[in-house]
Amino acid sequence: MVIALKELSIRGDFRTTVEYLVKLLETEKFQTNTINTGWLDHLISEKVQTFQSSLERLSDGGLLLALDGSSYTTYMREEVSSYRIVIGNKTCVFEKENDPTALRAPSTGKLINFLVEDGGHVFTGDVYAEIEVMKMVMELKVEENGCVHYVKRPGVSLDAGCIIAHLKLDDPSRVQRVSTE
Repeated sequence: MVIALKELSIRGDFRTTVEYLVKLLETEKFQTNTINTGWLDHLISEKVQTFQSSLERLSDGGLLLALDGSSYTTYMREEVSSYRIVIGNKTCVFEKENDPTALRAPSTGKLINFLVEDGGHVFTGDVYAEIEVMKMVMELKVEENGCVHYVKRPGVSLDAGCIIAHLKLDDPSRVQRVSTE
């Protein structure tokens, strides 16, 4: 299975767990079935390191990273809820903070209309707006209870991830910050 996974090549704007699976399958503890619930945490903590490096910007938007005598071509792409970073042939995805107060467009499209008036109260799962994406109507729902305050107007074009409205939460403690530990 390891050989098949190593020969697998998938390119596109989606992520796979192939690299991760190969690494896990090749560990001695996995092969001898001597793993426990702390096994993965231990593997992750072993890899935490810091290095000195130098960077050169490439004409195609990437960066050439020099690290310990080796060079790596790197690319970064911001997505709606994460950052995708490719270093050589390895892909890393970093999740953004989950801030339910920022109501964002999930994809590029056109704002059709609002289903709740500005300043109106909504409950978790309520549809607050509709956007047109590739000739189809997509409903936008809130993740938390609160009052909606719009920053865009119907008819405008939206980029993926742009803020359509702000939600004043009934419970402000629902904002989850990204941990730096």
